[in-house]
Amino acid sequence: MNESGDETLRDGGRKEIWLISPSGCLEDEGWRPHRYNYAAAALEQSGYRVRWWTAGFSHHSKKVRYENYTTEERSPYFSISFIPCGSYE
Repeated sequence: MNESGDETLRDGGRKEIWLISPSGCLEDEGWRPHRYNYAAAALEQSGYRVRWWTAGFSHHSKKVRYENYTTEERSPYFSISFIPCGSYE
């Protein structure tokens, strides 16, 4: 805590918020932007540090994005963390 009793925030004073959506499309995957793309952009512009948790498998294209836990830093205050998961049989 700082002298005024407020919590000291990491990342230059930005609060961190997590978005969790296992099936959302990413802007660079060729699909129209998903609502979580819009939410992340609005939150980042409002002063938040945003981390979006999503599947390492794209349900729209039926392709593996990443086989291991991976985090992509999309901007200084926005990252996407991919959780490995299986594909369809």
